[in-house]
Amino acid sequence: MASGARNESDAPDAVGGRGAGRSEALPRGARIASPLVFREAYGQSEGYAAQSVVLWPRRGPGAATRLGVVAAKRTFPTAVQRARAKRLIREAFRRCRYLLATDVDLVIIARRRILETSVDHVRRDLMQLARRLRLTSSRDDRGGTA
Repeated sequence: MASGARNESDAPDAVGGRGAGRSEALPRGARIASPLVFREAYGQSEGYAAQSVVLWPRRGPGAATRLGVVAAKRTFPTAVQRARAKRLIREAFRRCRYLLATDVDLVIIARRRILETSVDHVRRDLMQLARRLRLTSSRDDRGGTA
């Protein structure tokens, strides 16, 4: 092979750029995009805080274990900080989504402390809140313990 030529295995796949043709990203359908749904979540209940996030659950028509993420410019002044906070929340949600009830949407607001923690810690915070609010499905083998 000539120098500079690339192997077929070096080329990014057509789907997501890396991997074996399957993206592990949170699908678009699992994200809340409508401002109306965010307002409904804020109107239905109060927020429940953990160290790194505040959770606002939304039940009702169209709720299907979707995620809405908020990283406020007031809390995270730089775009890099906001992007990191949102990325940590999306990844934590993706890792525990199968344990959550299927009839609820979650709006999650990032707190400043999230930048000092790992995705595993954010996942633990999310599951702790979900158990406390009884938002876990029967697949959660830990039941009501936190």
